[in-house]
Amino acid sequence: MDITTITDVIRRPPDRPGDVWRPGDAWLAGGTWLFSAEQPDTRRLVDLNALGWTSLEVGATHFGVGATCTVAELYAFVPPDNWRASHLIRVSCEYFLSSFKVWNSATVGGNICMSLPAGPMITLAVALEASFTLWATDGTVRTVDACDFVTGDHQNVLEPGEVLRSIEFPVHSLTKRHAHRRFSLTHLGRSTIFMIATQTPGADDFHLHHHRRHHPSDPADVRHDAGRALSATSRRLHFGRQLVRRSQRNPRPPPPPRPPLRRRAPKRTHGEPVMSYTVNDRQFHEEPFPGQCLRTFLRHLGHHGVKKGCDGGDCGACTVWLDGTPIHSCITPAFRADGRAVTTIEGLGTPEDLHPIQQQFRDAPGFQCGFCTAGMIMTSAALTDAQIEDLPRALKGNLCRCTGYRSIEDAVNGVGAVEVALPDRPSEPASGRRRPPTW
Repeated sequence: MDITTITDVIRRPPDRPGDVWRPGDAWLAGGTWLFSAEQPDTRRLVDLNALGWTSLEVGATHFGVGATCTVAELYAFVPPDNWRASHLIRVSCEYFLSSFKVWNSATVGGNICMSLPAGPMITLAVALEASFTLWATDGTVRTVDACDFVTGDHQNVLEPGEVLRSIEFPVHSLTKRHAHRRFSLTHLGRSTIFMIATQTPGADDFHLHHHRRHHPSDPADVRHDAGRALSATSRRLHFGRQLVRRSQRNPRPPPPPRPPLRRRAPKRTHGEPVMSYTVNDRQFHEEPFPGQCLRTFLRHLGHHGVKKGCDGGDCGACTVWLDGTPIHSCITPAFRADGRAVTTIEGLGTPEDLHPIQQQFRDAPGFQCGFCTAGMIMTSAALTDAQIEDLPRALKGNLCRCTGYRSIEDAVNGVGAVEVALPDRPSEPASGRRRPPTW
């Protein structure tokens, strides 16, 4: 969604970004959460991605992950063969509620700083004994153990203006034996409990780490007894329980009154070049508003196939390609497309020359009211064969309220809807092969 309170964006901050921080600022990395909710207290964004921090770095004793490393980059990382616990990295990425399109933008550091109960990156960092490097506004640097970082629901040890720079995993923790369990109300839904156990090979140590979403109706004595029964194992065993107790003692304050909308025209310094956008092979020179999301900006340019739906990166109706990578444009800052190529549904094919996936949706037909169809097609056209084999997960970031998804599945798999009735056998599809249902 558009953040209407933003009046300025620092697109090129200094190497130590804390030098320009002031009250009302917000650090901007992926922006997937920042642009999915109202930010009434935020007046200016400081773009951390412009600093070019190294995403992944393997050393002799530590595995470093930059705070601006995307979830997609971490998921694609190929670890050394002797890192037995490296499987937990991919598992933790898969336990995100969000779709793979959000992975393309969301950052590891962003998920940690959100400090959510059962946050997958927090669970991973605590289980593998990671430490966090934090930069303060006065130039000082401090290191905090992952198990001490989160203090409650959406609460952590960060001081005003302090920024998470990197996450360091000791290599020895990545060679441990491990097991994990996840509990959720639905197969692909939000995690309610995420547990990881680790043990050093040949040693008698045993570490169990579990993070959970707390419900107010949970009996207090059950929580207390569970924490006490495991207290001798490791100090990290108490992390999940401490999170619950601290969140009970320090409830989140009510939101402040909503300020009036601010829609100032963007200011440019003398000589600064106007932003340039290439949308469907056509170039535009125009400045978006400072807090404007890419979806709104594209619709302003006349690309109305980019739909406004959930405003939070959930429904997928706003899906476009940014340099060939599918993203949710409603949670992408508009200025991030400067100098890059954007493809919308209008640029995927033409009425005379449809893209193959457009033709398949037409033949199925894989639509009903049509509101979600542009996003479904833009997502489906980017899927790999492996993703198509697990279509419910691949389309987790796209919602349809009409079809029940079966016709969409047929369209992605190239199954036509025309049926020919033969007198000696039941009707069957005239083209393509219908697969067993996977929903």
